[in-house]
Amino acid sequence: MFEGDPTATTPMNPIAPPPPPARKSGGVPAGRLVALGLLAFALAAFTGRVDFGSLVSTARTYVDRPAAPAVQTNTSSTDTAAVAAVKDVVQRANEAQIQAFTRNDPTFMRATATTSYYQELVQTNQSLQSSGAQSIALTKLEWVDVTVSGGTFTAVTATWTVPAVSTTSSGADATWVGIGGLTSNDLLQAGTQAMVDGSGTVEYSSWIEMLPQSSRNVPLTVSAGDSVTVTITQQSGNDWLISIKNNTTKGSYSVTVQYSSSNSSAEWVQEAPSVGRGLISLDQFGTVQFSGASAIRDGKTMSLSALGAKAITMINGQGQAIAQPSTVSSDGSSFTVARTEATSTPQTGGRRRRP
Repeated sequence: MFEGDPTATTPMNPIAPPPPPARKSGGVPAGRLVALGLLAFALAAFTGRVDFGSLVSTARTYVDRPAAPAVQTNTSSTDTAAVAAVKDVVQRANEAQIQAFTRNDPTFMRATATTSYYQELVQTNQSLQSSGAQSIALTKLEWVDVTVSGGTFTAVTATWTVPAVSTTSSGADATWVGIGGLTSNDLLQAGTQAMVDGSGTVEYSSWIEMLPQSSRNVPLTVSAGDSVTVTITQQSGNDWLISIKNNTTKGSYSVTVQYSSSNSSAEWVQEAPSVGRGLISLDQFGTVQFSGASAIRDGKTMSLSALGAKAITMINGQGQAIAQPSTVSSDGSSFTVARTEATSTPQTGGRRRRP
């Protein structure tokens, strides 16, 4: 997945976690704070209001790389107060996790984490304790230049080929584009899905979703190998036009919906769908090819490269990559996501699509 920092900041190296303690087989590695269930290119922009919970949610992306050096950038801050807020919340979030671990009281972490991230932190501390860790400590905190920029996303689009899914094991995959949701509770999305049941039957469908409502299938038939283009465009105010076109069969579906969006991000995603707060096993989809991926930010159509999208890899509970995005192609708007041989099992903490 490629993801832009929700505050449009360059990656910080928030903490160097303590050396992992000896752990039981199958335990969670110490210091690993990861967001499961996402495979995407995503872009988000800071809207000018500091949301500490969202900032912490973003910072977690970088914590599971303890050996990674701080990433330098040639751009500098354009908003000193916002940069100071980013640093402050990361500092306080780390201190809160240490305090929660020491006192065996997770509530210390509530003030500096979103609801979903709080649950991840609770699970992380529990895993550290069960692995034999006696204490955790902040050993080093480094900062690099932080860029805070405004931006409003009013459209997103991409074309992909519906993957031919293996029928040897049950599972599912969802391919979609969306507006919002990266660091907020709103998310307007549309895409395609494959679902493999226990008998080896594969059901392909197209769908739309407007969180917090559940997704719903739409009357557009899609099959493995079909080329599909999905576009979500803000018309005016809360009016959004969602268009799904099957380029292979020439069939299409479009609808205008009413939705209040934060306009804070654009996403291009291949992931394991979710049911409630749990993720379904990711099926063996092979490789998905995205092309023509772009978004409109502040009235200007921009490719993935121009937007500075950043990749995020979906991993399983053992920290193994189960689906791997490529780099952006030379055209600036194409990429692939490849399924690895690593095992995927149902996980808790899913926050996206519900089949």
